[in-house]
Amino acid sequence: MNKMSSSATSSGAGTASASASTSASRTSSSFNSKIPGEGDASSARMADMGDDELLCVNFNQDSTCCVLGTTSGYRILNFNPFGHNSYQAGGGIGIVEMLFCTSLIAIVGGGASPASSPRKLKLWDSKRSLTICELDFGAAILRVRLNSKRIVVALARELHIFDLSTMKNLQTMELDEPSPGLCALSPDDSSCILAVPTCKNGAGEVVLYDALNLNALTIIQAHKTAVANLAFSQDGRMLATASKKGTVIRVFSCTGERVCSFRRGAYQAEIHSLSFDKSGAHLAVSSATGTIHVFKLPEGKSGARSSSFISRTFSFVENERDFASVKVAASADKNGCCNWKCALVETAETATPNLIAVNKDGEFRRWTIDDETGECKLLRSNNVLRLDMHQLGKTPGK
Repeated sequence: MNKMSSSATSSGAGTASASASTSASRTSSSFNSKIPGEGDASSARMADMGDDELLCVNFNQDSTCCVLGTTSGYRILNFNPFGHNSYQAGGGIGIVEMLFCTSLIAIVGGGASPASSPRKLKLWDSKRSLTICELDFGAAILRVRLNSKRIVVALARELHIFDLSTMKNLQTMELDEPSPGLCALSPDDSSCILAVPTCKNGAGEVVLYDALNLNALTIIQAHKTAVANLAFSQDGRMLATASKKGTVIRVFSCTGERVCSFRRGAYQAEIHSLSFDKSGAHLAVSSATGTIHVFKLPEGKSGARSSSFISRTFSFVENERDFASVKVAASADKNGCCNWKCALVETAETATPNLIAVNKDGEFRRWTIDDETGECKLLRSNNVLRLDMHQLGKTPGK
């Protein structure tokens, strides 16, 4: 990643259409409403879902919702209370991201019959069923990340940073090597850090970039092999990384200091997701082995206070084992991968967050975690593609 441009059109990124550009200026202030409820028009369109297939699974920035891209649209699951489902038909959605619990949805077409071109980004108001903005790019969109101030769009060789309030392209980063679009954006818009993996002499590095002021902050030497997954804590002060080997998970402060290292396993495995809880005290990791691990960070919740506090207080912790783990069914996709995505969800009933997992077959699981022993108890098991809104709230066996 060495070249940067402030113009999207000069390097293949699209511009908003004339009708969309007038709406883009309202983006940051128009989406304070919660996601639509059971009585809304979008929910009423949840007709026959039996043949639907999942194309993507993502959690929102604070892990309070899960948004699912399917072969016929997208759906939103709300965790507290559980069972809220919003559905919008129109074709296959290969990428879908939501802004916290607002009605702002970023969608990209996908699948055999896409709702729109895989090169087009659409910002959608799910409450009003309204297109806010559309952007066309010169290549397929591989990933979209957003917070309250920025949207990052990743192509194979470029990253584009947009101002959410105006949808102006602020910066274009041209990548030195083809990239799978891997990047992470801090949910916290006061820091607004963008993490972009690079590879130097085979080793995995991560460039931390200030997406507000548009300047590089630091480079993290993360792994001996290329970085394959990464995620910020919800306060944007820590970054978890995994390499293609997938045996060790590392956590860094956003000033570049290494906080801790966790041993996932002895054998190589693809890491499907990394997720911190709200406090930054726990980290959940899912992999192709069908096991989901939950690790405790040093000193628990105190680690979320600040990067400087982390570096002053913690000696580096190497190769800590998991605090809790669950084995999920090895339901494989066409590539033989389980593809479970996981998140940690805060609850009012327990000190330790619940563990939630969804796979690409639509299987949903929720566990409680004992704060002392790490024992995981299955609380809910459903298939979100087959059950209607009323059935979603049922517990296993009922």
